[in-house]
Amino acid sequence: DDEQVGKKDEAKHEVRFTADGLVYVDKDGNVVGKVGDETKNDDELSSSEEEDSDDNSGEDEDDRSEIVDSESDHDLGGSDDEASAADSNEKESENEFEDKVAVEFTKGMKVQGNYRANEQYGGKEHWYNGDVTNVRKDSKGKKIYDITYEDGDFEEGVIEENVRPIPKSKEQKEKERNEITEASMAKKKKQKAKERASEAIPFVFEVPTTLDALHDMIATHATTGSDASLIIQRIHATNSVRLNHKNKEKMQNFYDVLLRRFVAVGDAIFTSGNGGPDLERYKQLNAITKTLYGMSQDSPECAGAVWSRRLGIFQKALAKRSRDVEVT
Repeated sequence: DDEQVGKKDEAKHEVRFTADGLVYVDKDGNVVGKVGDETKNDDELSSSEEEDSDDNSGEDEDDRSEIVDSESDHDLGGSDDEASAADSNEKESENEFEDKVAVEFTKGMKVQGNYRANEQYGGKEHWYNGDVTNVRKDSKGKKIYDITYEDGDFEEGVIEENVRPIPKSKEQKEKERNEITEASMAKKKKQKAKERASEAIPFVFEVPTTLDALHDMIATHATTGSDASLIIQRIHATNSVRLNHKNKEKMQNFYDVLLRRFVAVGDAIFTSGNGGPDLERYKQLNAITKTLYGMSQDSPECAGAVWSRRLGIFQKALAKRSRDVEVT
């Protein structure tokens, strides 16, 4: 209807060409509009309607995306709290599984048994404390356990999946953590003490004339077997015959002291073994052997003289023991 009215109005107006282009003039000669404006107005109106429809469609898409996001959140658990709770449950189940795998159940061990698990409705679990009274294998070679519960009840042939360690109390867990922490701190302190001792070991030593003097020197400056070996190496390095031929006599005596040290360490291995990572007696023997070899290279005649005297002493000691055996 509006379009028909507009067309009637246009029919009443006369189109004229002016400096401003084609215009409509009324019967009085007044310009009432330009030719083509009505088309622009229609275009602007249609474009604005399209923009409005685009905005509305964008809002609809946003609404749909929000709905999809909320639905996806619901599928994933609905909230961060639920997700974290699920993670914690997974961790707890993993810890329980690790406990079962890590522990080997033996006779006399205190455990928890899932009492008559096959008879429970809906797979419910009932864990009770008890003692493993027997460990054996079924026809398939899998371990099964006989358990005597604290209330006096007895169950035999419990499969491994239905046996677990007794959960530790908070006090026990805290105590174990403290013990681990203390052990770690003690280890670090010991390592630092070793490092300080190693740094404090002098580079220059006087040559000890007796085995007791060498042991006193080691007790003063060493905390480990490697420190003792380092002291012996530094005694040789700073008093070598190659540095000063006047050291020949005292280094010959030190060669005999080292042989006696070698025998003492060997006797300790025979009675007490290697001595752990702190003593490492086998490594001490290796270090002494290398030092003796180096000293033999420095002065072969001194080494020969010491070995001749020491072998004579060994021979006399062996002969005396042989006589003592014959007498008894």
